[in-house]
Amino acid sequence: MNKKEREAHAAKAKEETIEKELRCIYEDESGVMPDLSTLEAPTRSWRKTGLAAAGILLALSAGISLWLVADGFRFRASDYVKISVIARPVEVEEEISQPLLPGLQSRIAVRYENVGGGQISSLSLRVNLPDAFVADRFVPEPTASGNTWELGSLGENSDGLIELYGTLLGDVPSVQKIQIVATYRPANFSSEFDTIALFELTLDESALTLGVGAPDKTSPGEEVELSFELLNPSRGAVENVELAAVVPEGFLALQSEPPIGEGFLWKIPRMEAHSKAVFTLSGSMSANTRGLHDVGGRVFLARGAKRYQQVEQLRSLDVFGGALATSVIVNGSARDQQVDPGTLLRISIPIENASEIDMNNVELELEMKSVEHLPINWDADGLNLGGGSRAEERILWNKEDVKAFERLGPGENATVDLTLPLYASLPEEVSDSLTFTATVGASPATNINSRISLSTTPITLRLNSLVSLFSSAIYHDMSGNAIGSGPLPPHVGEKTTYAIVWSVGSDTHELQNLVLEAELPAQAQFEEGIETSAGSLSYRVDGRRVRWEVSRLEENASARFNVSVTPEENDIGSFLKLINPVSLSAKDAETGSLVRREGNPLTTQLRDDAFATDDGIVVE
Repeated sequence: MNKKEREAHAAKAKEETIEKELRCIYEDESGVMPDLSTLEAPTRSWRKTGLAAAGILLALSAGISLWLVADGFRFRASDYVKISVIARPVEVEEEISQPLLPGLQSRIAVRYENVGGGQISSLSLRVNLPDAFVADRFVPEPTASGNTWELGSLGENSDGLIELYGTLLGDVPSVQKIQIVATYRPANFSSEFDTIALFELTLDESALTLGVGAPDKTSPGEEVELSFELLNPSRGAVENVELAAVVPEGFLALQSEPPIGEGFLWKIPRMEAHSKAVFTLSGSMSANTRGLHDVGGRVFLARGAKRYQQVEQLRSLDVFGGALATSVIVNGSARDQQVDPGTLLRISIPIENASEIDMNNVELELEMKSVEHLPINWDADGLNLGGGSRAEERILWNKEDVKAFERLGPGENATVDLTLPLYASLPEEVSDSLTFTATVGASPATNINSRISLSTTPITLRLNSLVSLFSSAIYHDMSGNAIGSGPLPPHVGEKTTYAIVWSVGSDTHELQNLVLEAELPAQAQFEEGIETSAGSLSYRVDGRRVRWEVSRLEENASARFNVSVTPEENDIGSFLKLINPVSLSAKDAETGSLVRREGNPLTTQLRDDAFATDDGIVVE
């Protein structure tokens, strides 16, 4: 089709379209078109006129609806309900917000107002309080769970008040948030709306103050005293107060007043308004403590397991070199460690005269502490006290035992070496932990009547659980009944099936994430039949590996599975390997140590089967 033909075709199509549209408008019911060459308007049918009118009305209705919907979207929930919060300590009478002090009784007033210019037919408030708020009472009490008040109707320009009494805790500084959700329905609406308000309560100041007294300098072994003055200058009582002393890791406490608890912590159940409490803690720095350290105190408010810090007062303490230096080294380390039962502890205690004068009549004491009896086997081979003498839970050395202790010159040192064997299996009432502390004392040559003494930082050894691993191949059970199948001894060309038994035991601690794994040799095949007392056992065909997993093992567990072999001619006169060595790995839940064990490979020589009379060698 050329250009001229295309233009003619388009013109014809346009003409047909126009004619069709005109017919739609002017054609009467009989299908006759009026003469459109005259200007006289035809009389339209009542049906089309009605339809046109209906269309106009529909369009107007849609426009009105669209306007109403648009106007509805312009409605803002906050235009109707206004929420305000006033927070203050209970002791403050003025109806204005005041800074809240953690630990003191507080009043939080929630005021709600109808500012929408019309009646509210139903209103409810839900108050989401911070976890740190310990509620005492509400006025009025909530009418539904979740701190919700169903308040009913609220007239135009009316308001109401909800009072929350309690104690706000929280760290200082911190920000605690209160969320209030108002759900309501205006009288001229059928839908409910929400107003959500968020208020922040800033805790910048504590109700308590703390003063700390401490020296600026000290040396290891020198006694120091820390003093603490805790004040409650506020007008209300504060409960569940804790004062934690901050001391270096090598601080060795001597005495405290009042007696201090575990973790250098004093607990004060209640501090009355305008009250004061004084605490003292004395001690010395261990022999291996040096340099600048923080000392002081931190004050907390406690609620169950949670603690909220209120005050921190720290000072710097310079610990410089003393006249003597010593340490305890166990198996090459001066730190806490985990050891296995049966370990031979190799202990070295070096002593150095760091002063510029002679130190005479040196004495050394090694103190050993356990919760129960010491796990040291005093009757075992390998025990060597290094010339010292044992006095219950102490080992003592003096100049009679160590010649160098008679006089230790400036810069000179002496070392005491000893070995202590641990029980391989812990008897009843024997502890699974052990702490060593060494104390050395000497008399300066310039003042033989005085004594210098210092102690080391305690070293704690925790014993891992004794884990036993037993791996065996059997054909019969304990009663002599066959649980395997096929000929014994194994015959060429015939399949014999054996049971492999793995047993694991832990004598003191729970084991976690226990895994036993072994590989099958080429001639062995994994057979059906798996039994476990705990965990799950699986076999991976691609790697030919048997894997037994137990998430938690308190005492012992066992697993049994089957393997088979079919000997060939060249196997005659030899044992066949059933499974390669099994490896065990687990975590000691008490010490956190990784425990590893390894078993032996198993063959057709059934050493652990009392009913297997043959030697397991392949025959024809």
